[in-house]
Amino acid sequence: MRELKLDVDKARAWIRERDGRRELFYASVDMRRGGGRICPVDVNLFPAGFNNLCPADASRVTEAFRAALEQRGVKAGAAVGVVAESHTRNPYYAEHLHALVSLIRRAGYRAEAGCPECLDDTRVRSVSGEILNLLPLRRESDRVVFGVDFVPDFLLNNNDLSTGVPEVLQHPTQAITPPLGCGWHVRRKHRFFEIYANLAQEFSEFMGIDPRAIMPMSLRIQDVDFKTRHGLDHVSVAVETALAEIRRWNDEYGVVEPPTAIVKSNYGTYGMAVTSVSDVREILEMNRKTVNKMHVGKGKVTTSEVLVQEGIPTEDTVDQCPAEPVFYMMDGESIGAFYRHHCERGNKYNLNVSGMSFQPICSDSGVLPPPLSAVSVVAQLAALAAAHEVRSTA
Repeated sequence: MRELKLDVDKARAWIRERDGRRELFYASVDMRRGGGRICPVDVNLFPAGFNNLCPADASRVTEAFRAALEQRGVKAGAAVGVVAESHTRNPYYAEHLHALVSLIRRAGYRAEAGCPECLDDTRVRSVSGEILNLLPLRRESDRVVFGVDFVPDFLLNNNDLSTGVPEVLQHPTQAITPPLGCGWHVRRKHRFFEIYANLAQEFSEFMGIDPRAIMPMSLRIQDVDFKTRHGLDHVSVAVETALAEIRRWNDEYGVVEPPTAIVKSNYGTYGMAVTSVSDVREILEMNRKTVNKMHVGKGKVTTSEVLVQEGIPTEDTVDQCPAEPVFYMMDGESIGAFYRHHCERGNKYNLNVSGMSFQPICSDSGVLPPPLSAVSVVAQLAALAAAHEVRSTA
């Protein structure tokens, strides 16, 4: 089996020449490397792991925040309001939120975090013991105000809006990014992968590589109800199609890993409503535990459509446990990365589940060695696709 090799400088130059890269303020890209392929498997427009980046990269990340805010006309010293999730009892999210607010403050801005669901000032404690004051949001005419008197000049959204846009955030005069139309109440994963597939095809022709090496087959199935099992016959057909495509790839490139398909909700995050299957009978004869897991996602939103994808078995490990690199992007460029790893999961399965751990990816001057440098390029291509997706929502 051969490993995908890329001319990193040539690839980055091609990506940087494309229009619209800066439509994406920030994002995280979950990557998989294995079986001769390097593929994005998820893109989160509301990243929640800034605390997992390499501490040595803090100054570079801070500078990236400053440049991205200045690019959007936010002058030094301005007030930035971070619209947060209501995970007030989640110390890991609090750790991330503290890191995010601290980065913005170090970049030279006044910053506070608040959540639409908070009724009063809420002190949240992170896993490391840091305390962050999460402020309630309210409206003064057409402006969003945090707490008593913090009036942001700019709103940075870190709330994925799974259950819709709260009234307090509707049509403010302050600029807000990512746009509210990027929330999971509207966004669908298949749309990103459609945009990405077109870019990947063009990129692959330029680079002289097989586009399948960077592009997992993605099939959208609508009108699904896991509780009643309605539509699961259509899901099973898509699963067999994905498994057959993996077998073709494996035969061509000498991969011996048995094929696995991934079935996941077409919206939502946090690794919820995701399952791995290696036989269509696992869909048609789904047990009650899996049905319950797939039936609802974040915010108790019922799964009514799914995405079926080729599974990419990961070759990356941390402490001999399956791992996948997660790249953090800003204005289309990588600002840092970490490994998500899980010692109780196989290399074909979703690692974004309870029990996962994180290890920062640190490098001298931000230069990654192969094969991570090639992975970072494909993550950059995925970020470009996400930027085009964001632009299409405006």
